[in-house]
Order: sequence, then structure tokens, then C-alpha cells
Amino acid sequence: MSTHPEFDELTERFFQDVDRIFSTEAELLQFAIEPFSEERRLSLRAYLSLIASDDFDGKELLNLWNDSKAQWLFHSAPPLRLLLNKFRDRL
Repeated sequence: MSTHPEFDELTERFFQDVDRIFSTEAELLQFAIEPFSEERRLSLRAYLSLIASDDFDGKELLNLWNDSKAQWLFHSAPPLRLLLNKFRDRL
């Protein structure tokens, strides 16, 4: 599966130690989605709904994330799904 342009941009915001800049998870979530327009948020929300669903293969999800520009790595799908669902719900 090819990646989605907004997903690529979202993952770029997960550089090393980004979580140390913000004091709450809500601030981190807001930082990650703030550059997206309403139209792009809808597009990203739809993509996150697809890849974060339990129907989407966990190994493929890990590959999508770990091959992205994110410097955060995940070793199992459940915590990644949880994070992506939080983003989706914020959008």
C-alpha cells in the first residue's frame, strides 16, 4: 500500500524527543495536526480510520509507520493503533 501525503506529513512531526517539548499528550496531538487544513484533516481522518482499524493487518501497519519519516518506532501494532486512533478522533 502506498502511503498517503497527509500521513507522510503527520509522521514527519514525530522526531526524536518531540514528546519532551509538550507537557501533555493533548498538546502533542494538537502539534501534530495543526498544519492541516479542514479538507486535509478529513482526508487524513479517512486514511487513519482505514489503517488503524482492527481489520487492517498489524504487520502492514507497523511497516507503514516504521518506514515513514517518524523517528518513533513501534514494535507491536496495538500501541500504534491506539495512537493513530487518538489522532483520528482529534481530527
